[in-house]
Amino acid sequence: HGGETVTQYMTDALEDVGFVRIDLAGLPILDAAADAEARIRKSGKRLPDFDAGAPDDAATFEMINRGETVGLHGLDNDGIRDLIRQTGVTRIDDLAAILTLFRPSTMGLLEDYLNGRTGRVAPQADHPWIQLILKETYGTMLYQEQLTRIVCVFAGYSLGRAELTRGILSRRRTDLLQSERQAFLESCARNRGIENSMSGPVFDRIAQVASLASSKAHAMGNALLAYRTAYLKAHYPDFFLAALANSQENNPDQMAA
Repeated sequence: HGGETVTQYMTDALEDVGFVRIDLAGLPILDAAADAEARIRKSGKRLPDFDAGAPDDAATFEMINRGETVGLHGLDNDGIRDLIRQTGVTRIDDLAAILTLFRPSTMGLLEDYLNGRTGRVAPQADHPWIQLILKETYGTMLYQEQLTRIVCVFAGYSLGRAELTRGILSRRRTDLLQSERQAFLESCARNRGIENSMSGPVFDRIAQVASLASSKAHAMGNALLAYRTAYLKAHYPDFFLAALANSQENNPDQMAA
């Protein structure tokens, strides 16, 4: 089609023969943020280097926690505003978790995260290795990278082999599930001296949440963009809102909001 190869094979079949799936999303908010930043710098004002990470700016997090998130990437809806008011965000990792949890695919993990974050429920008595890996998400298996790391640490797999296991579980490959479980148990026993009575429940717990877990890399990218737009609104609202309005000139409903 137009000189390009187009395929209609399912994702699993393509990955089985070595293809890599890449999802690309166009985000108008990127243009608005870049426009605002260019105008801010042209006016002689200074901005942090967002490409180097999110600065720890109290005013930005305070604005987010007040629910003043209209126009911000990923945060401009009533549901996520209510969630932030319940939990509060004080660091970029909190923002990444909230953005990840407020998606249909991961909503099933929200209650576990809130219980761990607020201390309403005592954390599950996990193996110390799991406690360390899940510390950033308050005991919740939220990110795919966490699941891969747990499989790697327990079974003594390479990261590549552990990611293969996670992929089978996340896609619910029932044809491979039992053999993968047996391979995991045998590797835990052989490489770590861990008995089946411990490794079995670990595998089963991962299998239960694997299809819900999200990519941390994706979550952090979203969180950094959300923070970037929040910083601009907190410190340079005139520039940011003008750039946002310009980017939505063909969308009158969004401009009105």
